[in-house]
Amino acid sequence: MGVSPVCRSNFNFRRSHACTPIPDKERRKLKFERQTLTPRQTAASDRGRPDLAAKRRGPYDRALVARRGVGCMKNHRWLPWDRLMRASHLYTGMFLFPWMIVYAVSAFCINHSAWFLAKNQPAQRWEVVREADFAPDAELPSDADEQAKAVLEALDLNGAYRILGVPDAHQLTLLRLCAAGHYKVTFQRPRNHVVVERLRPVSAYALINNLHFVTGYGVSSWAYWVWAVVVDAVTISTVIWVISGVYLWARRPKKRLLGGVCMTAGIALFAVLVVLLCR
Repeated sequence: MGVSPVCRSNFNFRRSHACTPIPDKERRKLKFERQTLTPRQTAASDRGRPDLAAKRRGPYDRALVARRGVGCMKNHRWLPWDRLMRASHLYTGMFLFPWMIVYAVSAFCINHSAWFLAKNQPAQRWEVVREADFAPDAELPSDADEQAKAVLEALDLNGAYRILGVPDAHQLTLLRLCAAGHYKVTFQRPRNHVVVERLRPVSAYALINNLHFVTGYGVSSWAYWVWAVVVDAVTISTVIWVISGVYLWARRPKKRLLGGVCMTAGIALFAVLVVLLCR
């Protein structure tokens, strides 16, 4: 069987350039341009660079470009946007990977809570972990919310909390939120006594579920603030992923039909479900 001219020329091309390896950075650039530029644009980019032209051009490369027909790039003005979209899509996902896993797994667990609560969730109960005296001074505010902050600060339990029930002259009960097990703090006013209980044991389901609902703004602890900032970054990055995904899809003509069908089907299903759920 004879060898085609394209294959023979490609063999000669590679053999003649075997002693002149291309650096990795230059190789990636050549590969990217070969996949995105039309032959005319590639030739235009090689003007004044005979070394690149010699390494890039050849019957094999021409046949590859012609076979792929990748005319995604209309001109070089789109190159910065392509790089920006690809980089934002990639690196935000890499940085936010742990949070996306937490929210994805916790959302699945919440959606199927009956499976996990019935089979894998151990029976939890409140265990007393600490008792202390708390003698309020004259500067203790009368507002229940401010009193709660003062009690938690005295116990070194600053963080997100909720007031349980209606505070009265006898008792103030707080739920101090914690991913590794919530605290229940009971301030017995007549005795100036505080009882701290913790929800035990803590399962993986409870930990993931608690991390899903961690709130940060308005809490004095810096860890809550950082978590809240990252959650904002997750929401913004999700929008960026959608925009960059649509952009990258639009830049690939061969994928527009399939991508358009998927997008149309998703929008239609979303609209139907919203209408049905709003009845």
